[in-house]
Amino acid sequence: MIWAIINKHYRGFNIKSIGFPIVHEARKQENQRLDFEKVQSEFIGSAMYAALTTFLEMHPHHQLKFSPRDIEEVECLCNQHLKARTVALQSSIYRIRGLIGSLNKLQVSIRPSKLIHVLQEWFDDPRWNKFHKETKSLTHSEIYNFLNTIVEVAEDFDCQMMVKDSKPVDF
Repeated sequence: MIWAIINKHYRGFNIKSIGFPIVHEARKQENQRLDFEKVQSEFIGSAMYAALTTFLEMHPHHQLKFSPRDIEEVECLCNQHLKARTVALQSSIYRIRGLIGSLNKLQVSIRPSKLIHVLQEWFDDPRWNKFHKETKSLTHSEIYNFLNTIVEVAEDFDCQMMVKDSKPVDF
């Protein structure tokens, strides 16, 4: 997705999207666990991506050279997207906790106790309070560094790919 942004706004490519089906096959794991660091990274990354795409929709001819005012605008958008995602996540957590309570009250011979235990562990208050605190907002310097290295990272990647592709091929 960042690739498309770079190639559209920096290199001037005409980017088109197409939909195609993908089959995801989950691996069965005995020890199910939630990787909170990964979830936090995805949560923050999705907010940053949404802020960047919103900004670029408002400035369609932007060439990814960010002024201090641009950075402030993206930062504000990012914090708005983080807040909206946090509200949606909190609503989901409340629903999950309600379902856990309902499962605990079931009067059946086979209670899904392993599932209930895993859900209680994943969605306990201390864990989600920590998650909320650590994803509340990005610092100005984090946003500044991200925005001002997009083009540089893309150029470095292109240079590496050109070197890799320029090796002689034996037939």
